[in-house]
Parts: sequence; C-alpha cells; structure tokens
Amino acid sequence: MENHTVNEGKTAAIISYITIFGTIIAFFMNNSKKNSFTSFHIRQMIGIFLLSMINKYIVYPLCIINS
Repeated sequence: MENHTVNEGKTAAIISYITIFGTIIAFFMNNSKKNSFTSFHIRQMIGIFLLSMINKYIVYPLCIINS
C-alpha cells in the first residue's frame, strides 16, 4: 500500500473506530473516494462490532445460566 493512500485515508480510518456511529460516518466519507486503507479499517470495526454483539447477546447470557 502506498504512503499516499495511507495519508489520504487516515482521518476516516480513525473515525471508523469511534463507536458504530463513527463507522457509519467513515463509510459515507469513504463512499465517494474508495480508499483501500479506510475500507480495511471500516471492515475491521464492523467485525469487532458484530463480535461484541454476539458476545453480549449470546455468549454472556449462556455463561450466566450455567453458573
């Protein structure tokens, strides 16, 4: 990945990690100029968010029931 691509998408990549609302904002910021660096970080945050929801609503309640 080129240094120019990283510098161009750094702001939106950082914004994507500010809760799910930041991810949505970064998605729309990246919608016009498809930056691969920003897209990677948006996908990362979506994965982190989905895993946290699975943990919160499926795994954690099962741990409480079994204890």
